[in-house]
Amino acid sequence: WVVRIIILLMATSAFFMPTVGSYYNQLANHGVDITFPITIGLYILLIPAMATMVALHFLLNNIKKGNMFDKQNIAYLTLISVGLFIIGAICLGIATFSWVFSLIAAAFLFVAVILLVVKNVFKQAVTIKEENDFTI
Repeated sequence: WVVRIIILLMATSAFFMPTVGSYYNQLANHGVDITFPITIGLYILLIPAMATMVALHFLLNNIKKGNMFDKQNIAYLTLISVGLFIIGAICLGIATFSWVFSLIAAAFLFVAVILLVVKNVFKQAVTIKEENDFTI
């Protein structure tokens, strides 16, 4: 249910993006108005972020049902890691306006790489489970 709340909060945050962009512009104090590019960047970030959260929701539902080592979970892990890579790339684009987003991008890219490693471990585990299921 936590993921559902986060998805709902992300959806409602779309209404507050201009305010967030304006507030960030005041905090950053670049001397140039960066409200518009930051706001557009945040709107663009919202799309892969919500898609990633939906994939996470499906993954957690599968695990809750007891389908831990399932091929569908590998697909969900792949979607989540691709979503994190996309978010990191978008943050790098926003970093041209504010350096803080380069740190955020680095964090998302790091987690995406770690998640790819976890996905490969899960893939191997699914293969071993399938082999064990056929063994008497």
